[in-house]
Amino acid sequence: MRGTVVSLTTNIWTSLATEGYICLTAHYLDKNWQLQNKLLATRVMEDRHTGVNIGKIITELKNEFGIKELSVVTDNAANMEKTVREADMTHVDAHWKIIEELVPVLEPLADATEILAS
Repeated sequence: MRGTVVSLTTNIWTSLATEGYICLTAHYLDKNWQLQNKLLATRVMEDRHTGVNIGKIITELKNEFGIKELSVVTDNAANMEKTVREADMTHVDAHWKIIEELVPVLEPLADATEILAS
């Protein structure tokens, strides 16, 4: 997979036993243009879920898997903004704001489309 252009997703959660975990999944198109998903890592997060701690783990995983450039779309939580800076990623957040503003405008159009289609 080295050298392949990938999209990454990550999730952080706390187990019922109050143990923190972070996972990193790669999504990419293979040579036949079929979408592939590979779980790259699941790590225990022994420290708090701060931007600095999350960023350190993502940086380690980037290095481990040879990921050189990373853009990320996140929510606007303060820890995610710090994560982006810590892991030297390009943050793409403006699009979410636009989508959030468009949803109320587009919802009535979806209803109108359903009415006209029936």
